[in-house]
Amino acid sequence: MPAGASCTAAAATGLSGRAVGVPFFFLAKRQKNPLTDAYLNKKRSASGAPAVLNDAKVLKNIIRRLNRGEAMAILPDISEKNRTVMQIQFLGGSANLNAGAAMFARKTNAPIYPACPICKDGKHHIIFADKPILADDSLSKEDDYRRTMQQMFDFFDAQIRKHPEQYFWYNKRWILEPPKR
Repeated sequence: MPAGASCTAAAATGLSGRAVGVPFFFLAKRQKNPLTDAYLNKKRSASGAPAVLNDAKVLKNIIRRLNRGEAMAILPDISEKNRTVMQIQFLGGSANLNAGAAMFARKTNAPIYPACPICKDGKHHIIFADKPILADDSLSKEDDYRRTMQQMFDFFDAQIRKHPEQYFWYNKRWILEPPKR
């Protein structure tokens, strides 16, 4: 689900999964402001779904959880300056996005279920999900990441065009310059 949809998009999808018995966890980044960080962590823990903070052992922690059958709610449109950043066609342009979701899927054989929650009345959401995206080991790692991310963002693009009033990109995540290699 695109981060711009709302900061509660991952929470709505993750909590819906937990309501039907799917053990979800969230990937979260520590906030620079300690008061904001404490507030967000309190809200996350109140949901009953644990947050895995983006710290030193985050990759091992996530892979271990995915291999145990847990599901991760992730905001896939966050750009970072690392080796898995690639240009993806999105909303009529191209955006540089982290291919972390594709990397986790390939490392653990976990399917990706793209999902977008649409707020109906301020309290209720309808969650639209796409068919699962599976890793393709017959492709090179980079080609598989690009295919996976593009397929995911084609779904998000279509959902945003159907419900543009639901989409608001409030952070500096739309990085337009080419990724540095």
